Amino acid sequence: MRNVINFFIKRPIWTNAFIVVVLMFGFWSISSLNRSFFPEIDPAKIVVSVFYPGASPQEMEDGVTIKVEQAVKGLKDIEYIDANSQENFAQISIQAYKDADMNELLSDVENAVNSINSFPEGANKPTITRLKTGGMASVVAFVGLTAKDPSIPRTALAEKANEVEQALLNTKVITQITKQGFPEKEISINVRENDMLRYNINMEVIAQAVALLNNDVTAGIIRGGSQEMSIRANNRETSPQEIGDCTSCSLIKQRCYSWNYTWWKPRNEHPSK
Repeated sequence: MRNVINFFIKRPIWTNAFIVVVLMFGFWSISSLNRSFFPEIDPAKIVVSVFYPGASPQEMEDGVTIKVEQAVKGLKDIEYIDANSQENFAQISIQAYKDADMNELLSDVENAVNSINSFPEGANKPTITRLKTGGMASVVAFVGLTAKDPSIPRTALAEKANEVEQALLNTKVITQITKQGFPEKEISINVRENDMLRYNINMEVIAQAVALLNNDVTAGIIRGGSQEMSIRANNRETSPQEIGDCTSCSLIKQRCYSWNYTWWKPRNEHPSK
């Protein structure tokens, strides 16, 4: 080390040259460094997706989701498992610890899922994907909606947010928009007690009437030589007025039919009376 120091002391030109070379490499490294306002970080997550045409959410839950969860829950380095079962589709997200070896975990998940031989007949082969990027890297902007007048209801803000969302999607440049801060739309049914006593009904009967008028059932698929057709019953009422009218008519018809039936049946069996 002393010889190196003496060399640069006796030859100052080499000292200056060495400093210039270090500065040049430093500027080159800075110019070639990846820069991002939201740095891209590979998430420690593996996603298992399964398509099952013609299956209801409950069938996806029982036949696919639970089996995948049971197959991978014993693997190490898994922090938690999040599953989502929808019609014709199930997705199981496996979140690993930050210090986990993702390549090894991906191989273990593939072996565990591919060893399942009890998937329903007709279900497609599971697709196992390791997410590469995520977080805030793909976020373009945040848009906030506020009202100057505090009396404006949140429903009006929600409708305005839907208009802004549709306008942004119509640009064909933005592919995904996530809305936050608005509660899920709910419809509350309030029944007058006098009407319930008048028609001799209770809240359970009203709940059944609403359920009968809002059906979304998958009955399976019909496969032909070159075509495939899904059978599905979808009857959903989203307007409060439509739900109120249909529910009232259904309840009145049920009660009138029941009253006529109990009245006329004895007269048919015993005409003399």
